[in-house]
Amino acid sequence: MKKILSLLVVLVTVASCSCSKEEPKLTKVDIMLMIYKGDNTAEEVLPRDMNSGVKCTDYGPGCLRGYQGRILGLDATFVEFETDEQALAEATRVNGYYLKNWLFDDVSGEPVLERFFKRYLNAKRPGEIDAGAAETSPEKN
Repeated sequence: MKKILSLLVVLVTVASCSCSKEEPKLTKVDIMLMIYKGDNTAEEVLPRDMNSGVKCTDYGPGCLRGYQGRILGLDATFVEFETDEQALAEATRVNGYYLKNWLFDDVSGEPVLERFFKRYLNAKRPGEIDAGAAETSPEKN
């Protein structure tokens, strides 16, 4: 009886581990923790009123919510998507950076933010193979 029970536990454990190959999505807290490693003064910028702020209607399908943030004194937009593929598609459309299910807009063209997002979040632009390899000599921020 013990052998059968042990075998059943092993089978259930193996089945539960091997069923899902999808990596977990990142949460807002995950993103914030990565950012704080590089800038402990970073902050979320709250909208002035109900009609301002980041709107999902400005972004593609799968947009869940958007945030405005200030990193190293510069503003950037953070958009959470349902899937990694949707974030990548939107990053391609807006020429932004992405990491898993997140799009980082208003970063491209701002060298300080580009270096920061590559270094601390390992964010990439569509078509980049390894964002970390693009930076041969990391600068201190």
